Amino acid sequence: MYVTKFVDNTQYGQSSVVQYASYLEKESLAQGGNTRQFSAYLDKQNDVVRVEGREYFFNGESEHFGTEDLVKRIDSNVRGLKRREARYYTFSISPSAEELTHLRRTIADTRQALVDAGEDVPDTLEDDLMRRYLKDYAKQCMDAYARNFGHPEIHDNHDLLWYGMVEKDRYWKNHDPEVRTNARIDRKIALLQKHLGKGQDEKLQQQIAALERKYVRESKVRVGGSDEILRPMMSKTGDNWHIHIMVSRRDITNSINLSPNANGRGSSRHVLNGKAVRVGFDREAYKIACEKTFDRLFAHQRLQTESYEASKCLRRQSAFAFERQRIKDRAVRRREAVEFQRLSYGGYREYFEQLLQSERLEGRQLLQLKRQLVRQLQRLDPHLDTEELMSYNLEELQNEIQRLEDSQDLSMPMMGHGMLASLGDRAIQTSGLQGYHPVTTTYRMLRRGVVMHRAVDRRREIFEHWVDIYMEAWYKENYTFESIAAYRQADILLAQNQYLEQNLEGASALLVNANDMGAKIELDWVKAFQQSSWPQREQDMIQFCAREVFGPDAEGVRSFAAYEQMTRERLLPHVARQHLQNLKQNCSCTSLDRLRQQIEYLPEERAAKLRAAFETFLQKQDGTLRQLKGILENTQLTVHAKEEALLKLSLGNKDLIRCLGDMRSGMLKILEKLYPKMRGTELSERLGKLTAGLQNVVRDRKQFMAKEVIDTFIERELPGYVPLIEKQSQLEELLHDLIPDAEKYAERLKEVRDELSRRLAPTVKQAFERHGQRLFGPEVHLHNEHDFMAYVERHIAPEQVKTYRDSLRTVYPQIEERRRELVQEFVKTLPQDQLDIVRRQQRYINAHIDRRYPASVAKKKKEELQRLVASKISRPLPKTEYKIFGAKERQQIINRATQRTAQSVKTILPVTPRQIAFKAATQLIKILTKGF
Repeated sequence: MYVTKFVDNTQYGQSSVVQYASYLEKESLAQGGNTRQFSAYLDKQNDVVRVEGREYFFNGESEHFGTEDLVKRIDSNVRGLKRREARYYTFSISPSAEELTHLRRTIADTRQALVDAGEDVPDTLEDDLMRRYLKDYAKQCMDAYARNFGHPEIHDNHDLLWYGMVEKDRYWKNHDPEVRTNARIDRKIALLQKHLGKGQDEKLQQQIAALERKYVRESKVRVGGSDEILRPMMSKTGDNWHIHIMVSRRDITNSINLSPNANGRGSSRHVLNGKAVRVGFDREAYKIACEKTFDRLFAHQRLQTESYEASKCLRRQSAFAFERQRIKDRAVRRREAVEFQRLSYGGYREYFEQLLQSERLEGRQLLQLKRQLVRQLQRLDPHLDTEELMSYNLEELQNEIQRLEDSQDLSMPMMGHGMLASLGDRAIQTSGLQGYHPVTTTYRMLRRGVVMHRAVDRRREIFEHWVDIYMEAWYKENYTFESIAAYRQADILLAQNQYLEQNLEGASALLVNANDMGAKIELDWVKAFQQSSWPQREQDMIQFCAREVFGPDAEGVRSFAAYEQMTRERLLPHVARQHLQNLKQNCSCTSLDRLRQQIEYLPEERAAKLRAAFETFLQKQDGTLRQLKGILENTQLTVHAKEEALLKLSLGNKDLIRCLGDMRSGMLKILEKLYPKMRGTELSERLGKLTAGLQNVVRDRKQFMAKEVIDTFIERELPGYVPLIEKQSQLEELLHDLIPDAEKYAERLKEVRDELSRRLAPTVKQAFERHGQRLFGPEVHLHNEHDFMAYVERHIAPEQVKTYRDSLRTVYPQIEERRRELVQEFVKTLPQDQLDIVRRQQRYINAHIDRRYPASVAKKKKEELQRLVASKISRPLPKTEYKIFGAKERQQIINRATQRTAQSVKTILPVTPRQIAFKAATQLIKILTKGF
């Protein structure tokens, strides 16, 4: 949360508020994008008619104040003020990106609730709700503003004369340095263009082109900005919601002066009418109050570096302390984003489990869950009244669920005994369902109708899923490297590390990150062993230290408080402080060697048991830590040799490669070691320059590997190569590679699935209709697997059902052939730049090699590609030895995947909408019981 400075009218050189209010109103109209409204405003500025769709000023009384209302009231509320004294103050409140993200998730919750209720969702819902939230928040902030004065007659925003306006966008202004730079370039270009046609046109054109290259574009000065040239009143990229506040210096009664720029910070040593009162305004306390208000109002969990007070304390410690904490907080926010995406596009079961495991639930969550429960009960019995159910307590809701359970028919339908059994809970969770509240998405899916091709899709997806798993396991077992992507990643890390060595006095970020990961693994192991085998470690260490200092008298001392009391009673103050400090050091344990040493402090019999348990514990752990220590502690290896050994070790370890690639953390630790007293602004500037340099290194190395290495190999060794994408799962992987944003990927994936299903439906219908007529006669018309199995169950003897079910094997190849054609047609519609990314991926290159060449030749081609990539990286890495992946291995994998698919399908149970509603209601009542 960012609160700007309080600017009074004297700094604007204005005596009236009309200029500032008019400026805000014009900006509001410009944001609406309605030229007619904007023109009407400019032509009729004094017209009091309210224009529909326009944003107006608001305060605690109303939300439809025009400029005339605001000017009239603030300009007249100046009794007793001199001409050159401040008459009003302006400031803005700007929620941070994390706070706006939190509000957008709440809006997504509301949108899903409307969809679940069957109501139409307006296109402007997100903007309308955001304005509503920010207006409510502004009123609370003005309450805090009033209380911060500490005046006995000023209690909340109703005692102030203030107005606010919520704005969605920010604009580049004429006085911005970047815009002024572009304006100067425009003038120079215009001057040169006047001389065109008078000779030396070629030279003038070159000068104009050189000037055009100097234009400042938004992408150069703003993360995620567009490539457009910066112009006045051009909207800034990003989420720019903010609130403008104008508040009169006099209170609502025009009798009390209230200045937020008063130098006092709320001193209570002043007397008014015989009573002690506070004087002044604590601006820092107001910023903190605004943050706490947001957290309370919107149930927001604020991290340390997002808090004004906590971040200020961290910066006082050192710039490095703040940067370290910011790295941790960013990791937390990334995990939250992943969790939100999982809830948005995942299954309802994980959502319930998360709520059941929560330590506490907020009141807003409880109310939402109760509404969800009421909706489930209404699905079981539409005649129930919503308001009456919302007034029930938990016991009454449980009785209602029991009544519905006794009265509802929740038995398995006939369709559940057929092939539709593959559409149970597991299929519903993985069928691409959307929505932040997955509780009702299953019912919505079934309500649209379950058709046969969904069952076919599910069976195919399960089979291909297990094929991919077993194929990956085979490659990991028989190949040194899984793909050339490992080489490219190693090349990028080496190039980045070389760049940092040149700029950080030869320090290696890879070694720094490796040491950090080793320490982290060690600490995790120490905590795990302590929790499982030695939970009283701290008490035992306190007892050992007490016996060492005080002898047998301290046998019963097993807590820090008891040790502190004994030292203060028996020792001099400075000696006691030293012993307490030594105790804290002796009780801490962050390494395995220290843990072994502490075990030896115990009596022999107990120490022997713990030694045995410790060795057993170490044998169960993986060998990553031992390998890391072996590399880092080897004094015979040079720095570069250690880096290469670490990269070799990381090729099969995703956690290690992620840790080694965290260059920002490595840079921060190196800078802290080199320049321990560096200031925060200097540190941020240095990190920014280094980060920009690393990004350039990554871009250059990726382009080199793509164009100079892989494209060269394809042109020389694989003439006529075109990526072959036949399966829908391959198409979905392709979309995932091309669309990094999870939300956009989910939307695009749903569109593609729906389009493929729509175009595949005629083929499915025709195939089943022909198959049904061939078996049962021309008068029978069956359109999908559900119709087929329902007909078989009604007209065929039970002992023959399996035979007819097996006959569907002749239908599936026709459907899959048409699916392959549709997938290939879709791939051809992709832009050329995206196709280039696809054709350079090794899985498609290997698939082309395997399809076109015999196994022995294919092996040589793959080795040649990998040798070519390996020869182009900055330092050599170990060579790969391939085993031939032939027809025998392929058939083994297909057989294993077929068996696993059959097992998966057998374990799936079908459900009905009523069963889903009842299950949801049961789970919700458990969560509500815990919450209340």
